[in-house]
This record gives sequence, C-alpha cells and structure tokens, in this order.
Amino acid sequence: MDKDLVQGSVGPEAKYDVAFVGGQLVASLDYSGKELGGSLAIKIPVKAVLDAIAAKIPGTLDDSIIKLIEAGLGL
Repeated sequence: MDKDLVQGSVGPEAKYDVAFVGGQLVASLDYSGKELGGSLAIKIPVKAVLDAIAAKIPGTLDDSIIKLIEAGLGL
C-alpha cells in the first residue's frame, strides 16, 4: 500500500511528504540548502495511528469503524 497523502514545501529549500508505505505512515523532510543538506523520516505503524485516533474519540461507535478499516487493510 504505497499512497502519498500530502506533499509540500517549507520555503524554497525544504520539502515534506506524508505517505502510507508498506503498512506504515511515513513522514519525511528533505532539506537541500546552499551549503548543507539532510533528510529525516519517521515511520509509525498504521495500526498504532488508528489505535491513537480511537483512544481520543469518546464512545464506542468509532471503535467499530476503526476495526472495519483495520480489517480492510489486513491489519
């Protein structure tokens, strides 16, 4: 499951990308300046993201919906 969610830039020298890649939510930042460059990527399992969302929403209706999403994703 490779799917870009958001791409953009932070000024002329830095670009960011958020995507689902191999069952993980991957956020990356690439910086390419005149004298310095670098990149950073953070990978979080999709199940952990869905569990965090479920924990923040009161009630149980959302839990059922999130379980359906997880089943659809094969998690």
